[in-house]
Amino acid sequence: MALSVIVLIGTVAAFILYLQGISDIGPSNASLIACIEPVSATIFSVLWMKSSFSKIDFVGFAAIIICVILLSVKKNGKCAENVTPNICDK
Repeated sequence: MALSVIVLIGTVAAFILYLQGISDIGPSNASLIACIEPVSATIFSVLWMKSSFSKIDFVGFAAIIICVILLSVKKNGKCAENVTPNICDK
C-alpha cells in the first residue's frame, strides 16, 4: 500500500503536474524551473529532516542558479525567447 502511494503521488502526480506546468508556462520556462529542483529538495531536507549544509552545498547552489540565469539570457543581454522577463531583469 505504501509503495502504491509513493508511486502514485511521487511519480504519476508529479509528472502530470509537470506536464500541466509546461502547457501553462511553456517548455523553456518549465525546464529552467526544473533545474532548481535539487536546490529546493536540499532546502526541504534541511527544514524537514534536520540535515545540515556543507560548504560544497552552497557552491553547488550557486552553480545551479548561475547556470539557470546564464541560460535564460541571450548574448546581447536580453531575455532568451519564451523566458519570463522577471528572471532576466534581476
